[in-house]
Amino acid sequence: MRTKCRKDQTCVVLITTRSHATAIVRVMDPLRRLTLAQKVDLARQLRLNPTPAERHAWSLLRHRSLLGLKFRRQQVLHGFIVDFYCSTERLVIELEGDVHEANDRRGYDVARAACLEAAGYRRERGPGG
Repeated sequence: MRTKCRKDQTCVVLITTRSHATAIVRVMDPLRRLTLAQKVDLARQLRLNPTPAERHAWSLLRHRSLLGLKFRRQQVLHGFIVDFYCSTERLVIELEGDVHEANDRRGYDVARAACLEAAGYRRERGPGG
């Protein structure tokens, strides 16, 4: 799978299927119409109302508890809001909850992950439901 990300937050993902046919999937970021200030405000609201899984994960990650690494929660990266981010390791931790189970959301999540990986971030996923 190859990905190209543009400044306008569109991602073109080239996916090679098992039959070696290539399909081009173009996925737009649903947050693309929001300004950076609006995205930061949305991230702030998400920090104030975490899911139980995010609350538990944050209790384990905060105060440099994990290998002395500093994590931020609900951080805006390349127009996306990620659950947890460590800037020194360029590590993104995503908790996959019920929101990510919908079929229309899966394509967005694949493109989002590909964009973040193309930008040089390592991405780890965990259960969040």
